[in-house]
Amino acid sequence: GNLNHKSVPGIGYHVGVGLVLGFSKKVAVEPSLLVKHNTASEKLSYSNTGGEPGSSTTDKYSYTYLSVPVHANIKASENLSILVGPELNYLLGANVKYEGGNKQSLTKNSIKLGLGLQAGLRLMLPKKSGPSGMGLQLLYDHRLSRLNEKSYSYTGGGSSSEAPAWRMSGFSLGFFANLCEFF
Repeated sequence: GNLNHKSVPGIGYHVGVGLVLGFSKKVAVEPSLLVKHNTASEKLSYSNTGGEPGSSTTDKYSYTYLSVPVHANIKASENLSILVGPELNYLLGANVKYEGGNKQSLTKNSIKLGLGLQAGLRLMLPKKSGPSGMGLQLLYDHRLSRLNEKSYSYTGGGSSSEAPAWRMSGFSLGFFANLCEFF
């Protein structure tokens, strides 16, 4: 039969702390330490050789990382900044939950250290005398390194093929607060 594959985005979270190291009024570097939890689903549907619909399953994946993004913060205006920079990820755990309820760890077969790129915007909420120290942040995150270890499987006729590289990308929308503004 035929196999149809569809990736479905998931909802995750990240939480952490960071520093703002200003070099001028318009440029800063912002290293952070975060715990990130990413999720996604994979829907597999099978059709019979005659093209008739068959069965389908949905598997749910989750990855938890200790993440160190380092952003260049470039002020476009008093309240709007452009963020761009690399992100280093260390895998804390990964698993898949199959539609039937079985859960399997993927940590052993996953890459432990990964690299990604992030780019986005930060909008500081205004107050009467300037930015408030709080704002919203939208980031696009694209992982450059693969999630899974390279592995080979037998494909028949004495040959083998490499497992395809799994990569993750996504958007995050979050709340930003500069705690130093409150003290």
